[in-house]
Amino acid sequence: YTEVGEHEYTVTEKAGNEAGVTYDSKSYTVKVKVTDNGQGQLEATVTDNNPTITNTYKAAETKATITAKKVLEGKVLEADKYEFELKEGTKVVGTAKNKADGTVTFEDITYTEVGEHEYTVTEKAGNEAGVTYDSKSYTVKVKVTDNGQGQLEAKVTGDGDNVTFINKYNKPTPEKPVDPKDPKDPKDLKPKKPLPNTGATDSPVLPGLLGFALMAVSSFLYRAKNNN
Repeated sequence: YTEVGEHEYTVTEKAGNEAGVTYDSKSYTVKVKVTDNGQGQLEATVTDNNPTITNTYKAAETKATITAKKVLEGKVLEADKYEFELKEGTKVVGTAKNKADGTVTFEDITYTEVGEHEYTVTEKAGNEAGVTYDSKSYTVKVKVTDNGQGQLEAKVTGDGDNVTFINKYNKPTPEKPVDPKDPKDPKDLKPKKPLPNTGATDSPVLPGLLGFALMAVSSFLYRAKNNN
């Protein structure tokens, strides 16, 4: 400065293009007052000096896709027949069903911060007749890192490439009907109750009584004829 006076300046940051960086767009005012100290010297006093310009860095989010494979032994696999769960701790973070080709794909998981995550993948047991469900549990890990260029990256490790659930189907054997001529059920072998005696003609005593009566009548008629 060569003269007494007041000056006002504005300070701004020129935005760049560094990945992940948000530039401070504020404008700061700095004032300078120039005075004569009376001893042959100008003096400059700065006010609102040293403004703070703040930039922020945040890497862009990333996503990870966790998949599995479904195998059904014994019959043809149908789409959407079996259901699977993806858990982080005890929290269910995703469910999915199989496609006809056996692929199982969970919905993408979005990550906004660096970190490590551990998941378990299981199949939900159903009640399909003849099917034995796979009860295995697989551990899948996801590591999220910052590539230093404003982008997060997610890498799937653990059992991530080997999650395969195998169900087995055995056709149920129908029950063989019981042959009434050759019963197998002990209940069918119970002795029948004797029929009550109703005095029917099949009694062995009755024919004898009738024969005796006929003989008596014949003898009576014979004697009566001789007496005449």
